[in-house]
Amino acid sequence: MAMMRRWTRPGRTTLTAWMLLGLVAAAPHVAWAQGAPPGRPAPTSQPPPASQPPPAASTTPSTGAPSTGAPSTGTSPTPGAQAARHYQDGNTAFAQKRWADAESAYRKAWALSKTFDVAANLGEVLLKLDRVPEAAMMLAFSLRTAPPSAKPAQLERTQHFLSEARKKVGTLHLQLGTEGAEVLVDGTPFTPDDLPHDVFVSPGAHDVIARKAGHCELKETVVVAPGAAQTVALTLTPLSPEPPRASPSDPTHAGATNADPRMPPPAHRSLVPAFLLGGASVVSLGLGLGFTIASNNASADANAQRASIEGEGGQCVSPGDFAAPCDILSSTVNRLDTHANGARVAFVASGVVALGAGAYLLWPMLRGRNGETSTTSITWAPLLSPGEAGAIVRGTW
Repeated sequence: MAMMRRWTRPGRTTLTAWMLLGLVAAAPHVAWAQGAPPGRPAPTSQPPPASQPPPAASTTPSTGAPSTGAPSTGTSPTPGAQAARHYQDGNTAFAQKRWADAESAYRKAWALSKTFDVAANLGEVLLKLDRVPEAAMMLAFSLRTAPPSAKPAQLERTQHFLSEARKKVGTLHLQLGTEGAEVLVDGTPFTPDDLPHDVFVSPGAHDVIARKAGHCELKETVVVAPGAAQTVALTLTPLSPEPPRASPSDPTHAGATNADPRMPPPAHRSLVPAFLLGGASVVSLGLGLGFTIASNNASADANAQRASIEGEGGQCVSPGDFAAPCDILSSTVNRLDTHANGARVAFVASGVVALGAGAYLLWPMLRGRNGETSTTSITWAPLLSPGEAGAIVRGTW
C-alpha cells in the first residue's frame, strides 16, 4: 500500500520566528565588527575597545591580574567574577556617558584585578572627568603592562589618549640616589616600583620630598608647564653623628669647671644696671627726637622770616630799616642751632648708654669661663657730621 506524505507550506509566523533567531545569532558578530579601526580612536560614545572583562580564570603574568583558580562551588562569587561584573557595569555606564558611574564601577574592578584593560578604560573615564594627571598614570600603566595578546587597535587607542593627556600635564622624572628613601610628591607617597616611570602632575609648582632615617630630609620645589618634563635628582645626606656626652665621673671628659675645684663658680650678675642703662638710652632717644622736631620747626620759621624780609626788598645789614625783623630771624637761627646740637648730643648719649647696657650683659661672654680671654669682642665709635649723629658698633663672636 503506497503511503502518501502530505507537505504543508510553512506559515508566516514560522518564517518570522526563524528570521528573529537568525538576527539574534548574528548580533554578537555585528557588535564585534563595530570596534575602532586600526590607528584611529573609536567613537567616545561607545565603550573602549579594551572591553573584554578581566578573566575569571587564571591569567598570564603579563596582565597583572590575580589568578583566581577554578570556579568556586560556593554561593559567593570569586574575585575574578566580581571584577568581571564591575567591569561590565563600567562598560554599560560608559556607553551611556554616565562617567561618574563608570568610574565607580571601574575602580571596583581595579581594586580586584589590576589589569591593563581596566587601567585603560578607567584612564579614559578620568580623562572625561578632567582628572588628567591620574588619567595619564592609568593609561601609561595600561601600555606598560599590556600582554603580547593585546589587540593593536586597543593599544593604539590607549596611546592616543595618553598623548592627549601629556599635552595637559607636566611630567616628572624622579632620580633617587639614596636606596630605601621614601619619596612624596605633594604629600602622595611613591613606591620604589613607581619611581622608574613617569610621574604626571598638574601644571604649576609641586613639592617633592625625599626622606630616610639617619639622613637629612630633602625638599625640592619644581615648577612644570603643560606638556613639559623635568628631572628631579634626589640624593640624601647622612646625618653627622653626635659627639659623645661627657660623664661627670670621667676625669678625661670633665668640663673646664671641674678641672680646678678651687675655682669658684661665676657669680650671678644682676640685671638691674642693664635695665637702668636701657631706660636711660630710651629717654635720651626720646630727647633726641624731641630736639629734632623742634629743630625742624625752627628751620621752617627761619625760612619763612627770611622769605618775608626778602619779599619786601630788605636785607639784614647793620644799620638798616629791617633791624627788628632781622633780630627775630637771628634769634630763630640761634634756636635752630641749639635744638640741632641738642638732638645730636641726645642721640649720641642714647647710643653710648645702650652700648653700656649691652656691654654689661655681654661681659661674661667676653672672657673665658676660667678667666681666659675670649675671641668675642665689641668695639664702637661715634659718628658726627653736619646734620647727623650716630655710632658705629662692630663685634666679633
